[in-house]
Amino acid sequence: MKNETLVLAKALIARPSITPADEGCQQLIIHRLTPLGFSSEVFACGDVTNLLILHGTGRATPGSGRRRRNTAAALKRPVIEKILTHLGLDPQPPPRGPAREIGQH
Repeated sequence: MKNETLVLAKALIARPSITPADEGCQQLIIHRLTPLGFSSEVFACGDVTNLLILHGTGRATPGSGRRRRNTAAALKRPVIEKILTHLGLDPQPPPRGPAREIGQH
């Protein structure tokens, strides 16, 4: 019996990928995850191609209770803005509300 995760890891490690030369790693990941119900968004940030992998819809699927799972996190503001813009969403955060007094809910 083959361990598919190990096979994929070996295939990715075997590719001489150094940013920005991906050597087909992202396409291999897309090819392997799409049949499992994942969707992908590919976008460029400068000369680097980035891959965003999504699973589910973000809402519970009727009858299944499943929700979208986060598979990665972006922490740098320019990267987050680029992702949101690519998805057609407003990249600006909402305004901050006023601070609450102690004991307020």
